[in-house]
This record gives sequence, structure tokens and C-alpha cells, in this order.
Amino acid sequence: MNPERIKAQALFLIDRELKQRLKLKAAQEQRDMSEIVEELVKEYLKIHGEGNPAYAITKWLDEADFKATPAFFEQWQKWKEYLKKCNRKELTAIESRAIILQKECKEWFYENRDLK
Repeated sequence: MNPERIKAQALFLIDRELKQRLKLKAAQEQRDMSEIVEELVKEYLKIHGEGNPAYAITKWLDEADFKATPAFFEQWQKWKEYLKKCNRKELTAIESRAIILQKECKEWFYENRDLK
């Protein structure tokens, strides 16, 4: 744990067997259980932090061409099924977004190359 960061206590209940397995694994890795739980919470928030917003039902009524997509970190199989149902215009739009996202990621990694 980083002693420079202010920490807060959290109390939550988990299955006893899970806790025991976590305790053993943490000891094997010479890590604190809190450190592991914090790491998992960070990962969860990274994926769900801005939420997987539900689309308002009116979206389909207000926008004739509106089409919901799978969540970004959804299982690849769901994306494959979704893409099979897309037409050329939709696939082109998805590809354009993917290219922009890739470009932005490359720029971010370049600008932050000194970060760990």
C-alpha cells in the first residue's frame, strides 16, 4: 500500500470460503488482502465507472435509425453476433469509431510513455 495516499475502511460480506482462499493466495503472493480488493475495485470501476448506460426507450421512437451496441468490454462473441447483423453503413461507422479510438490511445500512450 502507498502510505502517501489516504485510505478509508470498507466493510463488506463475502463467502467464508472465498475469504479463506483470498487470504491464502494473498499470503502466497506476499500481498495484503486489502491491496488485492482495491486492485479489483479499480478494475471494476475502469470497466463500469461511467456505467453501461441504459438507453431510454424513447431513443427508438425519437431516432428511427438508432441502434444500441454491445457494451465496450462485452464478451467478443456478443460483438461478433452484433456485427453479423450490421449493414455496410453501420460497419463503416463502427470501423471509423475504432480507428479514432486507436489513434487516441496511441496518442495517450505516447504522451504518457513515462507512466507505469
